[in-house]
Amino acid sequence: MLEKKVKQVFSDMVVLKEPKRSEFFSNLSLPSYMRDWLVMKFSDNQGNIDYDSTLSYIKKFIPDRDAYQVIKYRLMQGSTEKLLARVRLEVNLKKDLVPSSVELEKS
Repeated sequence: MLEKKVKQVFSDMVVLKEPKRSEFFSNLSLPSYMRDWLVMKFSDNQGNIDYDSTLSYIKKFIPDRDAYQVIKYRLMQGSTEKLLARVRLEVNLKKDLVPSSVELEKS
């Protein structure tokens, strides 16, 4: 009953935890804020998550550790990459150059 009221009052903000969802995300090594965002993005109004779409999105936009060097190289070559990750850039604004170093972190 309380869960139903929370969903009703805070439907735009609440991410309710459930065992199946926890199991799905447990092996992905994602920070909790990213898991919650993915749940909100790929859930319907009843809180059911589309696991296939979520996994497809993760593979496309959240690189694993092995992909970081490839992405870093492509960025240094001037490529535009769309991804969801913690990124640290160092930019030299005085010289008007592309970033001298790009560091991608896996949380």
